[in-house]
Amino acid sequence: MTSPDAVTLRWQELTAVFGGTFDPPHLGHLQAVRGLFGCPGVRRVLVIPSAIPPQKSGITSTHHRMEMARRCFERPELPDVQVDPREVLRAQLRPEAPSYTFDTLLELRREHSLLGCVVGADQLARLDTWHRFPELLGLCHWIVLERKPDGGHLAREALRSWVSSGLLRPDFSTREGTRIGIFPTEAPWVSSTAIREEIARTGTPPIAALPSEVINYLKMHRVYGTTRDTR
Repeated sequence: MTSPDAVTLRWQELTAVFGGTFDPPHLGHLQAVRGLFGCPGVRRVLVIPSAIPPQKSGITSTHHRMEMARRCFERPELPDVQVDPREVLRAQLRPEAPSYTFDTLLELRREHSLLGCVVGADQLARLDTWHRFPELLGLCHWIVLERKPDGGHLAREALRSWVSSGLLRPDFSTREGTRIGIFPTEAPWVSSTAIREEIARTGTPPIAALPSEVINYLKMHRVYGTTRDTR
């Protein structure tokens, strides 16, 4: 991947990589993806469900999560959003191997000239625990979504510590020329864990937290203990 100098980077030329377990995908995820086209104004978004996330356990089957992701994100009003199955397909070939973002970005660099990996401010603060950090930082640009009230502070605190340690330049760029940018998002905070727990307790998906397409899928397949006759 050819990375432009951080000063001349045009975020609107980037393909944004939006990964996650999506267990289930919810309105917070959907609003975050929609918002990427306005700020920073990316060209397209690849939604990549994780097959075997190294820092999570007990997740729902990849089949259900892939199908829910397609229903959540692939919609006519978002023609530049694609659900990418590469991590699921890779896991089918290597079922014992965790789904590392590092490996996924290496693959994507061969297909896209400009990449921006999307993380929340809380994820950025834990990025130093990810596989192949800090080498990971130089594989692509990074789009950090800050939620109010303290998302921006949390993100900048982490970045300043990396500047102090020499991992980043003062403008939050790497020696490879990739840049980390912090951007606001209107996406509400929603917890997938809380959604699963509520469904397991009541049998009813929380309508205010989920797209209707995902709710219909949950009812049809009784995922998380959803009952078919919920309204």
